[in-house]
This record gives sequence, structure tokens and C-alpha cells, in this order.
Amino acid sequence: MISFQKALGNVKRIRYITKTFLKYGFGPLIYELNLAPLLSAIMRFITPKQNKEISTLPPAVRFRKLLEDLGTTFIKVGQFLASRPDILNEEFITELKKLQDSVPYLPFDQIKPIIEDSIKKPIETIFLEIDPTPIASASIAQVHRAVLIDGRDVAIKIKRPNIKEIINQDITIMHFFSNIAEKYIQEARQIQLKKIVDELSEQITKELNFELEIFYIKKFKDFFKDNYHLLFPDVIEEYSNNEIIVMNMITGTRIDNIEVLRQKNLNLKEIAKNGVNFYMKQVFEFGFFHADPHPGNLLITDDGKIAVLDFGIIGKVDSMLLEHLSSIFVCLIKLDIDGLVSELIEFKIINEESDIRKIKLDLMDIIMPVYGKNIGDIDSVKMFHDIIKIGRKYRFNFPVDYLYIIKTFAFLESIGKSLDPEFNVLNFAKPYAKKIIKNKYSYRAILKKKIKNLGEYNSIIESFPGDYRRIVNKIIQDKITFNFVHRGLEKFSSQIDKSTNRLSFSIVIAGILLGSSIIVHSNIGPKLFGIPFLGLIGFVISVFFAIGLLIGIIRSGKLW
Repeated sequence: MISFQKALGNVKRIRYITKTFLKYGFGPLIYELNLAPLLSAIMRFITPKQNKEISTLPPAVRFRKLLEDLGTTFIKVGQFLASRPDILNEEFITELKKLQDSVPYLPFDQIKPIIEDSIKKPIETIFLEIDPTPIASASIAQVHRAVLIDGRDVAIKIKRPNIKEIINQDITIMHFFSNIAEKYIQEARQIQLKKIVDELSEQITKELNFELEIFYIKKFKDFFKDNYHLLFPDVIEEYSNNEIIVMNMITGTRIDNIEVLRQKNLNLKEIAKNGVNFYMKQVFEFGFFHADPHPGNLLITDDGKIAVLDFGIIGKVDSMLLEHLSSIFVCLIKLDIDGLVSELIEFKIINEESDIRKIKLDLMDIIMPVYGKNIGDIDSVKMFHDIIKIGRKYRFNFPVDYLYIIKTFAFLESIGKSLDPEFNVLNFAKPYAKKIIKNKYSYRAILKKKIKNLGEYNSIIESFPGDYRRIVNKIIQDKITFNFVHRGLEKFSSQIDKSTNRLSFSIVIAGILLGSSIIVHSNIGPKLFGIPFLGLIGFVISVFFAIGLLIGIIRSGKLW
């Protein structure tokens, strides 16, 4: 947990964030989240100003502009949330997708020192020229076209200056406020805000690791080396490190620029087919997949090849997730609601305590309209989005890689239909999914599983004598212990403490009354109104304490 002292070290940044929230009309959110008391000292020095132009914009647009204004980390927040339809609705998702390509670039004089520090040589000894205007600008890095001293055209991906420190500062603040929010706000607990911030932090950390990105470029290039429809960058490793990546320059047309692709007489149906097969092989065979497939990262060369760029966000698919996804696709293809729900429960996406009947009825509203249709006529993107809506309604627990896959398939469907109106992603997924299911229940797979189980049983049998001897020795030596975990007893323990305190307090009151009565009965000591003074004071204190105890009991609602 991030300490309060650590968050206070970023007080200037907190002040700017608060000011920006107020500027874009999200000031009420601070009060709704009960953060106003915490930020009161900071907000005291802020005069919230919101111009009329901003106030007329829709909330989704204001939110996107807010994130842009707050800079790098918050732009990444927006990009991350754009892939989380389980949290935000379509209006916000659509607006946040605009953050992909609209990040302002830094002047080259701020970028040049990073290149020089990174290569440890004068720029002139490595590059003949570097274009000062970037060809791409993202939140973490920007890309410049350059020419090596040997004449090769290259692209240089360069981290923004001090980017790691900036991101770490903002992530610290996000962790701090997510802890506060989950403590006091039910909605924050429902969407597991702390977990979202943790996932975001993990993703950004990986994107900052250029050495990891270089590894993935080489891994993809090697796995798809026999696929002549694909093109990957060649990393020039002698000049690449954790600050910059130098790779050969790849030129082409964005995959969503359909008109230009048509003018070049390229086979759009073939491009759609090659693109979806590339992603199907990633998910169902490779175990890794390019999880940031926006049009700026996919270019079509003049000879029709698909050039894949930017490997900063990579999803992973293990055997368990692969089998689950295959079953899900088969259920969707067969329009099997019971099978779909059972699979989601087994994979712990649906909580067993949820209202399963209502979930099935809502899913039926999605499935029934397409029942009996040819698979090619089903709008799978709409189906995915409708299922996500239900997930948002019933708080499904989607793993991040799961959502990346849904995002990827939705992108494939959208781009595929623009290239080929008859395109349907489920048609391509069907054979891959059936192959996985078939392999899972093949005699070889079952035999392999049985052999594995036999090995585990054999291991248990071999270790049993030693385990048995150790247990018996502990029993003989009276050293065996059992650990019990008490659940739900905190409230009971608190009630016991309160009851004990009240009982003790009652005994004290009774003692004072008894002592005072003895003093009055003895008629000793100084007197007031003919009554021994100490006895009278004792009676007054007893009455005062008794009234306080009675008020406490009445407030607790436990009088009767």
C-alpha cells in the first residue's frame, strides 16, 4: 500500500490533477468520491475555472481532453480504458480510442540528447541524417525517420525524456487514491479499482522495457518466418537498447485506408484473410498475440504484405485459457447459452453467487435474434459488445488478456468487413477452435493426461512412507499442530469487546454507588445540605455515568 507520506511528496502534481479535473467539469466527482476533505488543503489554493466552450462538450469528450491535458500516464490510462468495455460504455470507449494517434510530439532538441546518451557516440558517426519531425508520436515514445552512415533507411523509436520518473509519480498517486476510493466507495470496490491500477501499472512497466519489446519482435519474426504474407521489422541490435530501438524502415498504407488500397489494385479479400489468419495463429497456436492492433500499427505494402509494427503490448495465452476460448467460440457458433454460461463459471469469470438465471435470460436476448442464421450473417462484433454489456451489468471478472483478445477480434471483424463485406471472424475461428477441442479429447491427449496422473500417483506412493513416519513422530513427540482460520468473527469479537466494556463500566458505577451509600449511611466527613459531601459527589458521578451508559446503549439499538 502506498503511504500517505509518499503521496504528499507529489503534492504539486496532486494540485495540478485536481485543478485539471475542475477545469473540465469533473469537480463534482471529487465530492461524490468523498475526496474533498482530503484535498481541501490543496483545493483551498485553486480557483476552479471552466470556460464555456468546455462546459458545452459531451462528458466523454471532456474526459478524453482531461486525460490529454494530464499528459503521458493519463493518456495511457485512456488507452487502457479503451480496451475495457467491461468498465466504460461505448460512448467513452469510442472517444478514448482517439488517444491512439493524437499525442503531441516533442521538439527534436529534447530528443537528440537521449539518442546521444544511448549510443555513446556522436550522432554524426552513426547517422547521415535524422528527420527532426517524427513520423509517429505516442505517449511513451516517438519515432523518427533516419539514414544510417551505410545508407540504410531506418526508423528510430525513442523514449520521451524522464518518462519513467513521470509515470512512476503518477502511478504512485493513482495507487494512493484507488486505495482511498475502494475504502469508501462501493462502485470502486465493485470494479476492483485497485486491481485495475495494478494492471495498468504492470502494462506500462512492460511498455517502458524496450529490451522486452526487442525480444518479442525477434520471437514473432522467428515464429512466422515461413509466412510470406507478413513483414516484421529487422532490429539493428548494435544501436538498440532500453532507451531506443533502431530498425529498418517499413513503408506502406494504413490498413484502414481502403480507398488507397483499392487504387493500388490490391486484393482486399486476400488481405483480410491473411490478417485474420495471422491473429488466429497467434492466439490458438503461438501463445502470444499482438494486443495493440490499431490501424497505425498495421501497414499494407505495395506488394500486399501486412507489415506489423509496435510490439509494446503483447498478450499471452496459456493452455487453460486456450481451451476455454475454444469452448467459448464453439458455444457461440452453436448458440449454446447453457454451455457458454457453464464455461464462464468454470473459468471464474461469472461468480457462482451471481443470479445465473437472469444472466442466462439476458444472454438469450443476444443469442435468440441470430438463432438459425448462417454463421456468416452473424454480427459477431455486436455479439461480443452485447456480452460485455452483460458483463458490466453483473460485474464479470474478465482477465486483462481475455479483454485484449475480445478487443483484437472486434478490431479484426471491423477491419475485415471494411476490406471484405462478406467477412466474418467466427468463420475463421471455427476450425481453430474445433481443432483445439478435438485435440483436448483425443485418445492421445487423454492417454497423456492419464500417464501424467500415474506419475503423480507414483510420486505420492513413493513419498508416503517418509510422510507417514514424520507425522507419527510428531504425534508421539506431541508437536503436531492445527491452524484454524476464523472467518466472519471480527464483528462478533467487536460486539464482545463492547459488551465487556459496558459490563466493566456498570460494575464501576455500582461500586461508586455502593461506596457513596456507605459514606452517607456512616454520616461522616464534611457535609453539604446535611448530607456527607463525598457521598453526595459519588451519587452525582454515578448518575452522570449511568446516563452516559444508557445513551450509548440506546444509540446502538440494543436496548431491548
